[in-house]
Amino acid sequence: MESDGLCVDCKSFHGNPDFQNRCSSCWKKFQEKEKEKKQEEERKRIEEEEAKKPKQENKERCWNCNRKCGLNGIECKCGFVYCSKHRLPEQHDCQFDHKQRARELNKQKLEDGQTHISKLEKMDSQTDQDKKK
Repeated sequence: MESDGLCVDCKSFHGNPDFQNRCSSCWKKFQEKEKEKKQEEERKRIEEEEAKKPKQENKERCWNCNRKCGLNGIECKCGFVYCSKHRLPEQHDCQFDHKQRARELNKQKLEDGQTHISKLEKMDSQTDQDKKK
């Protein structure tokens, strides 16, 4: 099927076959719509998972052994309160992915430019500047 070369959506500019016969502005709009659809699907999936997850009503008791914790109860990132015996993720079969969360936080720090520079690196850069003088 041969097209006349105009954009499929706006019919005012020439369409690029690499962009599904859309012009650059229509292609951007198309990509944004697709991205919004994917985000909406992800949001619905997360909401469904949260609806299936049980809720702890009494936050003063351990979720595993139902022991009274009071102020000593430790709330895990999975959302439940545990006593001192079950506080570690391995001890209560935690469903929260701690490693993935740490990776996400580190990735955000790198994207934001919040990298840690050690004192040695600072001293090395200062000595290099002094040598240039």
